[in-house]
Amino acid sequence: MSHYPLPIHFRSSFQYRLFRVFTLLTSLIALIFLTVYITFEIRNQRAHISAQLHLQAQHLAETIRLPLYAENRPVLQQLAEGATHQIPELRGVVITASNGKVLTDVRLPRSENNAGVIEETVEVRSDTLASSPESAISGGTEPGPTLIGRVSLKRSTEDLLLMSYRLVAISCAMAVGFWLTVSLICYLVLRQVTKSFNVLIQGIHAMQSGDLSARINVVSDDEPGRAANAVNDLADALAARTVELENANRELEAFNYSVSHDLRKPLTVIYSYCQFIQEFCSHNLDAQCREYLQEISDGSQRMNQLIGTLLEFASLTRTELYRCHVDLSEIAHTTAKGLVVTEPSRKVTLRIAEGITVKGDRNLLQVVMDNLLSNAWKFTSKKEDALIEFGVLEDEGMPAYYVRDNGSGFNMTHADKLFIPFHRLPGTGVDGHGIGLATVERIIKRHGGRVWAEGEPEKGATFYFTL
Repeated sequence: MSHYPLPIHFRSSFQYRLFRVFTLLTSLIALIFLTVYITFEIRNQRAHISAQLHLQAQHLAETIRLPLYAENRPVLQQLAEGATHQIPELRGVVITASNGKVLTDVRLPRSENNAGVIEETVEVRSDTLASSPESAISGGTEPGPTLIGRVSLKRSTEDLLLMSYRLVAISCAMAVGFWLTVSLICYLVLRQVTKSFNVLIQGIHAMQSGDLSARINVVSDDEPGRAANAVNDLADALAARTVELENANRELEAFNYSVSHDLRKPLTVIYSYCQFIQEFCSHNLDAQCREYLQEISDGSQRMNQLIGTLLEFASLTRTELYRCHVDLSEIAHTTAKGLVVTEPSRKVTLRIAEGITVKGDRNLLQVVMDNLLSNAWKFTSKKEDALIEFGVLEDEGMPAYYVRDNGSGFNMTHADKLFIPFHRLPGTGVDGHGIGLATVERIIKRHGGRVWAEGEPEKGATFYFTL
């Protein structure tokens, strides 16, 4: 089995969660069965003791029938004390007449462990064949036995309490042993079952860290095996795409080099010759020729600027992001001051919110703010009371930053074309390459955000972006 970096921690693993569920479920089942078993045993033992005490009370009732009928208290006292000696658990014997008069009351001291008592009362009735001495002498019978008294026995539950303690201790020990055994079996089984998942996850982590040469060694015809094969195939495809991308980047760099050198060189020559002709030969040319010559010179400069813009736009996808805390308010102030310097005669109200900080690439976010504020500056050029505002608001629970102006605006039917490279909205009357907003969108997407715009003709526009 291959060893990969980023090992899976047990407490955060799928195996641990399954083990926790199984052990908790086992504990709950063991606790339920333990409670039911102990409750059933205690009730069963208590019922057995009550039945035994009832039989002992019946036996004593048969013994004391004649002394009770004669209300012979010494004999009843002797029989009651004898019963307490024969049955050590007895704590009291009470013999009462049929009218409720207490004839004998033997009470022994209670135990010191707060054990309770069980009490059983049995009625003592006369014999059905001779319910009175007179009927016995005469040989007659009465309709039925009559009540001549009651016998109450009180028994201590100390032995039941001790038995309950032993039962609970033994049951708990067995339950803990059962739980430990089942938990160990569950752990071993889950460890074996989840081994393939752990290898799969470790392989994915290795690929995620950039090691596309790592492969997952799960040889099985089940879900983990099929997932491992799919991930390995995906890694092969990604490795191939990475090679293609690297080749494409090298070709793009070669193309950029060609553009920056091979195309700019003839433009520089054209511009230089135009400057030479204007300086040394302009007196031999008429006004129309000098105008044509100036158009050639200006066109070469615009072409050179467009090439530079194209190179900057292409480099946005290759530059690496260096995220840090960026003060957008400070960048907005700096950009606004630069715009004011270029046209000091314009009257523009600038409202820039303070303390707006984000986390991102400072250089790229500088490009975003330059493009958005420059756009607002250009499209408010025909306004005498121009207003440009930078701020932040909340959109769907997250901050959305915006640049708002009261310039020429745009029709919302063209909103989806604003961020297309080299596309300029008709009727704006503003020069440009049509690459600024496309650059903004590409930078914002690289930061994981989105950009959109709202506007209305002659009422201004607002550009929003999130990070």
